[in-house]
Amino acid sequence: MVLALGLALVSAGLVVWWGGALWPAAPVTVTDPGTLVVESGLLPPGLTVDLVAMAEPAPPALPVLLVGRFAPPMAEGGAPRHEWPAAHALARFDGPALTVAFDDDANRYRLELDRPALRLVIDRPGRRDLVLAGLGAGDHAVRLEKISESAAPRPFPVLYPGPGAVGLPAPEPGRQIEVIGDSEAVGYGILSARRDCSDEEQFAATDTSLGFGPLLAQRLGADYRLVARSGMGLLRNYGGADAGRSLSALYALALPSDPMARALPGDWAPRLVVLQLGTNDLGDSDPPDLPPGYGQAADELLHGLRASYPEATLLVMLSSQPDGGRRAALEPVVAALMAEGG
Repeated sequence: MVLALGLALVSAGLVVWWGGALWPAAPVTVTDPGTLVVESGLLPPGLTVDLVAMAEPAPPALPVLLVGRFAPPMAEGGAPRHEWPAAHALARFDGPALTVAFDDDANRYRLELDRPALRLVIDRPGRRDLVLAGLGAGDHAVRLEKISESAAPRPFPVLYPGPGAVGLPAPEPGRQIEVIGDSEAVGYGILSARRDCSDEEQFAATDTSLGFGPLLAQRLGADYRLVARSGMGLLRNYGGADAGRSLSALYALALPSDPMARALPGDWAPRLVVLQLGTNDLGDSDPPDLPPGYGQAADELLHGLRASYPEATLLVMLSSQPDGGRRAALEPVVAALMAEGG
């Protein structure tokens, strides 16, 4: 099935009106690199959590279910590389301790233990280990997710059972949703109550897990993969940036910055694919106009998605204003796909 949806998004409020006075919106909370924050949940008695200097790992690592697009490590024995947003890992272990080995000075991560009992945010940890000890006996489920956008590939953190703990089989894949889009899909600046932010505030205010795709997946009991970048268009990026590196050129890549990287195999067969693109194709052009070939590029992308995921529903979103001719360009493509069935 192919669906077309028009969606008007309203920008976040910039100021708060109270008692006749105009107050600026609240500032964005910014943390320094290497900061560990208990986002929600209480530390059980006896549990300790700390970021420490990286130690030599004691293999084997926990079996994990990796969700997202990953490429092989740069060197044998290294960690898989990732760049697209919302890359995450699911794992299980039995015992009182867990170690997460980070090698990333550019991204923020959220770790959820026995979801939603404990949520930790780790900001640009660099080469450090996150050590949780004193969990007590029993099975534990852990989810580790990158919540920032990457400007370049990074190794994904490796999860190890701590002293007295053993790994359990990784969770099996469940229902899956793929979201293809731009900053609206990525959750760019979504935690900010105002538009004007410094680079650090923008970084701190972005949380990919709060984009519409992950929220939809959570409501439907599904997992998700984001193939999205802020400023990316189908053919033309915002302001004409990165010419030749729009979605049409990048969608098939495991790593947007490394066209030669091959994708690690994965069990990915989404039942819903959401395409949210076109805002940046219009970008700052005045009057708003689509780049030549937009309809053809959309046709090629959607037919490619139909071939890759024949059982999936395709949802084509028209988000933001102005329309700039996107609906007129997409309607015949959607009509052709519907006529072909599926």
